[in-house]
Amino acid sequence: MVEERKRYILEFTDIPKERQSVNELPVEQRINNFNQVDLGFAEDAAVEEARRCLSCRRCLGCGLCLAECDKDAIDFGQADEMLDLSVDFVILTHGVERVYTLPSEKFGYGRYVNVATDIEFERILSDDGPYGGMLIRPFDGEIPAKIGFICTEEGGVDALNFAIHEAMMAKKKVDSLEIAFFCPDEDAYVKELERNYDNIPGITVKRGVVKAIREVQGSKNLCLEWSNKGDVTEEEFNMIVLSMRPQLPGYIVELAKELDIDINELEIGALLKETSKKGVFFAGTM
Repeated sequence: MVEERKRYILEFTDIPKERQSVNELPVEQRINNFNQVDLGFAEDAAVEEARRCLSCRRCLGCGLCLAECDKDAIDFGQADEMLDLSVDFVILTHGVERVYTLPSEKFGYGRYVNVATDIEFERILSDDGPYGGMLIRPFDGEIPAKIGFICTEEGGVDALNFAIHEAMMAKKKVDSLEIAFFCPDEDAYVKELERNYDNIPGITVKRGVVKAIREVQGSKNLCLEWSNKGDVTEEEFNMIVLSMRPQLPGYIVELAKELDIDINELEIGALLKETSKKGVFFAGTM
């Protein structure tokens, strides 16, 4: 395996620190005197400002980082190099991307405020999200008592895995929360649910096909209609979460092509799977 290293061409995901404010003499103390208005930085602010200046976005060769480094870890004389590494195994790991096609109109996404995709629901649960990690529904800020997750055939078992993960997160936020999964009555879905059954207490599974969702006037709750072997049933929920199909990131697809690996055999939800190339493994997200 060959790895290329390039010096000083690093991508930074952080943002520069905010600029420190210079202390100034208050206006009421400037009257009838010629005292200095600009008082400069306090010692701690001066140190922070100096560190901000050293937060480089691109290397210009100024050498200030070399002067700042106590461990002499910076070597400006080091040239770019190609490393030929010998390893026993290679494991491809990845994040995931989502297909951003709109869900079917029958799910009411975009029309009913309390219908969300799993990406949006994950953001709701996040401590850095719009609600500070509190599980509340968008319409009225109330804590939902009952949520339905819809996993369609188009989403596949991988979407079901993400839904299970989010359901467990939601239960940690609100222990009394009732959650129902609506899944196709297929062996792959049944096996995956059985495999995770012990990890999702208090969650019910309803097999069948979701026919329609309508909004309840006033409460903005959602009445979900589904069919199982000809029997049509309705149930009311405070929120509905639609599980969207995940897909492999583009860079993993390109890397698989370079390594001559059949991309169709890579399973997003797989724990660890050997690929068609001996010694190369694929690690999924679950």
